[in-house]
Amino acid sequence: MTTGEDIQMFTARRAYEFRQDELRLTLITLEQVRGVLKRVFNFEVVAIGNPLPTFGVVANSIPPGLACDFGSIPFPEGRITPIRFVHFEPQRLVIDVAGSSDSIDEVYKLIREILREVRSPDGVPALGEPIKIRDFTALTMRIPIDLDTVLNPKLADIARRILDPQEQARSSTLIPQLRISLSQPDGMFAPEVGSENASYQFELRIGTNVEDRVFLSAAPLDSETHKKYVREIAVSLLSPRKDIKRRKAE
Repeated sequence: MTTGEDIQMFTARRAYEFRQDELRLTLITLEQVRGVLKRVFNFEVVAIGNPLPTFGVVANSIPPGLACDFGSIPFPEGRITPIRFVHFEPQRLVIDVAGSSDSIDEVYKLIREILREVRSPDGVPALGEPIKIRDFTALTMRIPIDLDTVLNPKLADIARRILDPQEQARSSTLIPQLRISLSQPDGMFAPEVGSENASYQFELRIGTNVEDRVFLSAAPLDSETHKKYVREIAVSLLSPRKDIKRRKAE
């Protein structure tokens, strides 16, 4: 059974979205602010430029954005969490860490503290209050399932004939991949840039041995909620195997 010890978090990403003009890039890109961000988070790169479109298209503006890359934060206590990036867009702040979502909470708190006294000449703060928060996390875990039980037998037979028409790889394992997204409210399916952060992905972890059964799960969830659902998925996938064993015993 998959337990908490089996699950390893390796990416947590969050977007804080703001109303128009409530994230002031003209203030945040000031040299003094860039210097504090670089020092507090030990960023290797702090540069004015176009951020990556991680949670959708990045709006055009002058300045275009601020990209702070390759830093760290001393969290949790006694440890260090690497920060892949903190990107300021015209209406979005995106934080990506090689850890769990609670590390993002700490990064965000520090950013707000840094920007607390940064205001425009007419007193408008550099960072307002977010109107929406979107999460994305990716984790791995071991689930000792028989991959042949995941696919419908007829579908598996068709897939094998498609992939191996000459029957030269009969000893190979079929590797199912799952990706689920929602349609638009009008019924159309038209994924936008960054939509991978709004879909659910489940597959064997690339670069691992098939026999190890290490799976990747990527979802638009915070870390703790994601772990809960992964445990439910593990139980669901292991159930068919138990049923098969019980029928064989009978």
